[in-house]
Amino acid sequence: MVRPRSRVSKVCVVGPLAPFADNFRSMLKESGYAPLTIVNQLRLMAHLSRWMEASHYMAADLSGELLKD
Repeated sequence: MVRPRSRVSKVCVVGPLAPFADNFRSMLKESGYAPLTIVNQLRLMAHLSRWMEASHYMAADLSGELLKD
């Protein structure tokens, strides 16, 4: 039996983390994460990337200290 595909499987990551989204997706898939978990992680990545863009941060600025603020 084939499982139905989720209609929310596409997540568009824009901003400074966009170049890393495909590799992140592949890494999660290769690590055995469920499709819905991958979608949810990519949504978090997209949210973080939009926040970084709005705050004028680049990917190189991402650190634990930045996220504490």
